[in-house]
Amino acid sequence: MPDTDTVMEHLKVLMHDRGIALSHYKGWLVTGQELPAMRGNWFHQIGNQEIGRLDIQVLFGKDRVVNESFAGVGTGGERYMDALKNFELGSLNVLLSALWAQRQDNVIVEDWQSPRGAWSAHIGAFVTRCLGPDDVSFPQDLLERIRKTLLNGDLAPEAHWLRTFYCNPGSSDAVVEVLLDNESWGPGESSVSQAQWTPSDYYYSLRNFLVLLPRP
Repeated sequence: MPDTDTVMEHLKVLMHDRGIALSHYKGWLVTGQELPAMRGNWFHQIGNQEIGRLDIQVLFGKDRVVNESFAGVGTGGERYMDALKNFELGSLNVLLSALWAQRQDNVIVEDWQSPRGAWSAHIGAFVTRCLGPDDVSFPQDLLERIRKTLLNGDLAPEAHWLRTFYCNPGSSDAVVEVLLDNESWGPGESSVSQAQWTPSDYYYSLRNFLVLLPRP
């Protein structure tokens, strides 16, 4: 089971491979002792489930910390590597685009505006996992649902981050979790739940991460 030091070294390698050199500083990984800063931790098993969890934190301002968690499945070290791959696919590129100003081919950057403010939206890919024999069709309007719900709400004119997760376990009710600035966000969960999801007797899931940065 990788300890915290091992996780931090893996994060350093991931960032180095993308052109960013990080060093240790007071329990964080930083660039020249400047923000943003990153750290991570690994839990090999959650309760009685054969699932591990990789927790990632990114500090980018006073009391502004992005908390992201990634499940890993498999046996032994497979769990950790699966979770690390989920981080790479699901959030890393968005964080690089938004907080490290590193252009990423698989991150869409759009201008979003509401009566409360204007933002640059850094939108990551929709990461899916399907365990059934057939492909699953995901709602085509999901991003638009998320955008409208965000901009129609009471969104303060500052940086925000949003993680959307939908899971069809196959044998029980769907699980919907939408976190806005690390907190459960009811309007987002209602909007995502009301989308046209494909019924299936097999497990499938979808995850998306985006960051909003305020524009003048």
